[in-house]
Amino acid sequence: SSAASDVYKRQVINSTGNFLASWWVGIGSAAGSTPCVSVYQNGGSIAASCLPSSSGQLSGSAVVTVAYAPARIKLVNTSPFNVTLSSGTVQAGLVLTQIY
Repeated sequence: SSAASDVYKRQVINSTGNFLASWWVGIGSAAGSTPCVSVYQNGGSIAASCLPSSSGQLSGSAVVTVAYAPARIKLVNTSPFNVTLSSGTVQAGLVLTQIY
């Protein structure tokens, strides 16, 4: 299980430019309805995605602009309640692809 504000994935971008961030999280169960995750860059929220039920797969994507490197990107549970990740081998993912 993971508590509210737990970090699921972290990555560092060491160059400037625009990047496409794509993420997914397998939710096994949540202590409340509508679990949400957000992508943060250097402590500021970029985008969020929420699941309309207490279990299932949640996903999203957003463009991240890095003006100053390195940039720290993280995928965080922003629900005000605990969330249990799915029991599968891949529970969460965050992919960053530079776009031109």
